[in-house]
Amino acid sequence: MQISVIVMAERKLVLRILEGSIACDCLERGRMRRSAPAEWGLHVGSDGFRDVSTKDPHQEDQFVDWNETSCEHDQGNFVKRTLCMEIESKALHAHLARRHLPTMLSLLLAEKDAGWDTILPARRLQRLKGEPGRLADIHLPGKIDDALLRLFEARLCELVGEALAMGKPIRFTLDSG
Repeated sequence: MQISVIVMAERKLVLRILEGSIACDCLERGRMRRSAPAEWGLHVGSDGFRDVSTKDPHQEDQFVDWNETSCEHDQGNFVKRTLCMEIESKALHAHLARRHLPTMLSLLLAEKDAGWDTILPARRLQRLKGEPGRLADIHLPGKIDDALLRLFEARLCELVGEALAMGKPIRFTLDSG
């Protein structure tokens, strides 16, 4: 389920969606439906997702097709959640800056261009774990903005908990709708 919200930014309507994904561990556990050709150099990348070493564009295309159905998880996504729209409220940024939430602020709420993505390694997840709960005492003036903040908080807590349980990194992606 994808949730889309239109927000006002510099008098233009902007649609920006922040997603968080955790890769499955089917390759590491030998649970693949079929094996990949050895020449692809199949491995687990730094983001926890399957990747290939090949530089051959034809083989890379074949990998993309193979990866879609190579295990029970669509494209290796164990979990893929729409966290929220990128929160572009200057008031919220000011609130968070005073609350010392450096991981969340720098990785998730800073203004970025569409197409941005980053990896939060498993070793940094403990640091992020306590941050969403600290949003509970922040209330935004608009009911919709406040509801979106609550939804973001809940979804981020779930995602971090799942990643910690698996010992996997989280890949965050910001897209334009």
